[in-house]
Amino acid sequence: MWSVTRTRRSPGRPRLSEIRVPSKQAIADAAARLFMEKGYRAATMEMVAEAAGLTKAAVYYHFKDKATLVVAAAHSVFTQARAATEAILARPEPLRARLEAIARIVLNLPQPFTAFDAMMLEVEGELTPEQLEAIRTEEQCVISVVEEALVEGARRCDIRGENPTFVAHAFIALLRVGQARAVGGARRFSDTNATASLLMDMLWRGIQP
Repeated sequence: MWSVTRTRRSPGRPRLSEIRVPSKQAIADAAARLFMEKGYRAATMEMVAEAAGLTKAAVYYHFKDKATLVVAAAHSVFTQARAATEAILARPEPLRARLEAIARIVLNLPQPFTAFDAMMLEVEGELTPEQLEAIRTEEQCVISVVEEALVEGARRCDIRGENPTFVAHAFIALLRVGQARAVGGARRFSDTNATASLLMDMLWRGIQP
């Protein structure tokens, strides 16, 4: 009969089942939600562990501190945002329709861009310059996907070709306007589909051939 030698785990080291379910990705996703809902300082590692369904030890097994976790959380958010944006922009539809589809999704997000901005203000004194740069680079990668679609639209003469970088940032700025919240947190523009169409009307008048 084969015997199994049990390896004694060190105190504080999570069980293998805790590491695998939920995954490291689930921890980063839970942290992203908490950091934007409550703020970086108010959201604790204990809260992240509870939201992810893990022990605090399991969270620390994957992430040595909260600074490391917020970088991973931002990476998770922007990786998913980039994939979703690329998928929409790959559709066989006119460019305007694809941009409006992105606008509708963004305007329906539970947390506006301002929640991320507030979090970034909090972490500026907590992260290293390299960590801050990593987050900003991830953010820029999403905008670059939109910019690439605008460059292709200009090549096909669907839009004017002057400064697609500026137009991409203008598109994001209009989305910020559409996400505006009133005092108390209610959406200032509650009809998100109508708002998305209005934003695209404003953008398109400036870039159409």
